[in-house]
Amino acid sequence: MNAKLQESEAAWTDPDDAPEITEEWIAEAELYNGDRLVRLGDKTVGTPAIAQPTPVPFATHH
Repeated sequence: MNAKLQESEAAWTDPDDAPEITEEWIAEAELYNGDRLVRLGDKTVGTPAIAQPTPVPFATHH
């Protein structure tokens, strides 16, 4: 058979490939040593800042 094979449309991508590890991903990750939490991830990385309400001074009644 001398027929020329057709070229495939796109390269196959393995669905089990791990996502790219970025600095943002590392900053948001929780770090464990076994079952012990060593560092809580910073969930504020990559999220827009939210305006905090102005604190109201505590009023004392005499």
